[in-house]
Amino acid sequence: LRGLVIQGSGREVSDEPSGILVRASGSRIEGNRVRDVLYGITLHESDNHVVRGNTVESIREFLPERRGHALYLYYTKNNVLEDNVISHAKDGIYINFSDHNDIFRNSVTELRYGIHFMYANNARIVDNVFRDNLTGGSLMYSNDLYFEDNEFSRSQSKASGYGLLFKDVDNVEMLHNSFHHNRIGLTFEGAPFTPGAYVRLRDNLIGFNQLAIAMSTTVGAQFGGNTFVGNLRQADTTGGSIEHHNSWQIDGRGNYWDDYRGYDADGDGMGDIEYRYRPAYGELVQRNEALTAFANTPAQLAIDLAARWFPVYRNAPAVIDTSPLMQPTRHLRESSEDAGRWATTSAFAILIVAAVAVLGVSGRTWKKW
Repeated sequence: LRGLVIQGSGREVSDEPSGILVRASGSRIEGNRVRDVLYGITLHESDNHVVRGNTVESIREFLPERRGHALYLYYTKNNVLEDNVISHAKDGIYINFSDHNDIFRNSVTELRYGIHFMYANNARIVDNVFRDNLTGGSLMYSNDLYFEDNEFSRSQSKASGYGLLFKDVDNVEMLHNSFHHNRIGLTFEGAPFTPGAYVRLRDNLIGFNQLAIAMSTTVGAQFGGNTFVGNLRQADTTGGSIEHHNSWQIDGRGNYWDDYRGYDADGDGMGDIEYRYRPAYGELVQRNEALTAFANTPAQLAIDLAARWFPVYRNAPAVIDTSPLMQPTRHLRESSEDAGRWATTSAFAILIVAAVAVLGVSGRTWKKW
């Protein structure tokens, strides 16, 4: 099926009406424009499809939760989804009970989840852009996932705003990806889920997020060669202390942290003293849940900053990197205008935080904390 404009499906969600519905194996769907349809292209209980170079939109006047998925895979395997342009749907690429899928060079913008896996194994996700979505991606109950050269950016929803979320996953490899300008860059829970499995992040950029990484006590991930730069907070935890759960080196190589204040006397490119990150606010929230009202506000930043200045308030570190890198491994590929705007915003935020911290430490408010 090639070179068609397909539009005007039914509107009843319970019927899952699609622009293109495929139930037989071995189809090629290329260069079509699919628009004003509830579900875009649905691959249903059939295998070995190629979906390439299509433009897919749901029904623009519907709210995101009322729309259907743009590319919807259900009980199908060995498919290639590449070079598609997807926008204004519920989920851009939704894969359910489907294995061995390749997802290459797609552009996915302005929807709920850019990519959403449920019980989807053995997938390769390479060179895609997931931008301006409520959540860049949500990967759940899935194994053997490989990510390389993807961008997950500008997910700023207050309710979610994750660049990428992992829940109960095993054997995940992430290389050369960018997570930037999100509310939370990466969120991990049950990663890995099974003893002996792995979740590895190597040489990724995690930058300019309100929070770089959120982790629970069920996380045992490995981080090496990643660049953490421009984040308001580097790491936060839920459910207790995690400083010994994760490894912040791979093959003896740590990560670059822009707030590291160590030195490299022997010139091997790694700091001679370890990097420790202590999120004081996260510790206070665990003691008093009502403090979540201050999340991602200057008050939270003031608490973390004051904890650095006054060691008596320090809690257990969320990150201990014994081999921090002295130079970043990756840089943000953004226009100078965007970079300048973020730098100006960050500088203004830092000034506010410093002022609030000084006032808080010197007054009764901080004593009450």
